[in-house]
Amino acid sequence: MTKSENIAVSNEDELKSIFSNSSGNKEKDLKANTMLEKMGFRDEDLTSKTHDDIFIELMNKDNIINIGLLMNKDINKKMITITPEYPITTDRNFVIGFVDMLVIIKYGNDDYERICIEIKTKIENNIGAIIRQINMYKLHIRNSDFVIIAPEITKKQKEIFKESGICSMSMKEISTLSSRHLSPHPIIQ
Repeated sequence: MTKSENIAVSNEDELKSIFSNSSGNKEKDLKANTMLEKMGFRDEDLTSKTHDDIFIELMNKDNIINIGLLMNKDINKKMITITPEYPITTDRNFVIGFVDMLVIIKYGNDDYERICIEIKTKIENNIGAIIRQINMYKLHIRNSDFVIIAPEITKKQKEIFKESGICSMSMKEISTLSSRHLSPHPIIQ
């Protein structure tokens, strides 16, 4: 392990928890693959069961419609295309990182919106890192709405994200909406 990889691993169990999809080659597995990883930002949520559960739920277009409703967007299933683990790249195709989901909402031939969804299993004591990650993505994928989805988000956390130009919502908010019973433009506070 080189100094520039900026990773301190104290034992084999810690190594396995960081790299659950390990190839067995410690040096290869510790190598940072994206710009964010090279800067020391590893997304530990990726190996979490909670992350996977939310990811699977969000692949259901009804839940994407509910996200749209919470964002005051009038959309239907036919308008939505979901691309999971969408790579955010530089102009020279260097990978910055991966947004958990890119949702394209197509309104017409050339009229569309993009929503980049980032799933986080824990917001507490992590807000600054999340904002830095999203701000890095915003530099490379412009004209997109960014949404943080987590199991729970406090009112104060929502305010901080909103002040940073990031929408946030809990999975509970999304799953309790019924897109069939709400008007297309609900009033969201």
